[in-house]
Amino acid sequence: MAAIDHNCHLHRKPLLTKDGKLKYNKVFSKRSNNWRVSIVKEEKGYEYWDTITCKVLRKRKDDKGSILRSVPIPADHPKNIAPSIALKPIPKTSDLVERDKSRFSKK
Repeated sequence: MAAIDHNCHLHRKPLLTKDGKLKYNKVFSKRSNNWRVSIVKEEKGYEYWDTITCKVLRKRKDDKGSILRSVPIPADHPKNIAPSIALKPIPKTSDLVERDKSRFSKK
C-alpha cells in the first residue's frame, strides 16, 4: 500500500502562498538533531483507492479467521505526550527558510 501511494503521488507540485512564494513546513530531524524546512506539496489524489478498497474488503469478507476488535491508544502512548519529538523549541518558519542554503540555488 505504501509503495502504491508513493508512486501515485511522486510528482506532486509545490503549493504557493497568496504572494506566489513557496509554502514551507517545519520538520525536526532526529538524525541531525536540528530543525529544517520542507516544501509543502499539493493535496494527494486517491483515484486508485476504489479498486484497492474493493479488493481488500472482498478478502476481508472471505477471511474466516479474522479478529474484529478495536485497540484503544493508552494515555501514556508517545503520540499523546508531546506535540513534537524535538528537545529544542520550535523555531519560526521564516528563520528556517532564511537559514536553509542549497548549493544548487541561484545566487
